[in-house]
Amino acid sequence: MEKKRILVVEDNRIIALDLKIMLEKNGYNVIGTINNGEEVLERIGELNPDAILMDINLGSGIDGIVVAEKLENKYPVIYVTSFGDKETRERMVKTNPSAYVQKPFSEKLLIGFLERALLAHQA
Repeated sequence: MEKKRILVVEDNRIIALDLKIMLEKNGYNVIGTINNGEEVLERIGELNPDAILMDINLGSGIDGIVVAEKLENKYPVIYVTSFGDKETRERMVKTNPSAYVQKPFSEKLLIGFLERALLAHQA
């Protein structure tokens, strides 16, 4: 069985590396770690991920919610973020994400959400 291809969008290098290690340990293929929204939109066609782990705050430029809006639900998006305020949650919900995981999170929780997102997207 082919490993599922996951794109990590995270501007914090340490967190991006932790996510990569966690995903690979659980049998996923991390096809890239990108730290800004503009690059995601430029490269999404060539990368063609099975799912995206998306931080919301990506430093300068567009944020993860805007990226998800522009992707128009073509890929399952799981937000992995420390932002949980009402306004941010309302913006997230409008993009119809597969899941939302608040930092810090457990590996078990994240992998569970990812597995459910991949199954739902296949259906």
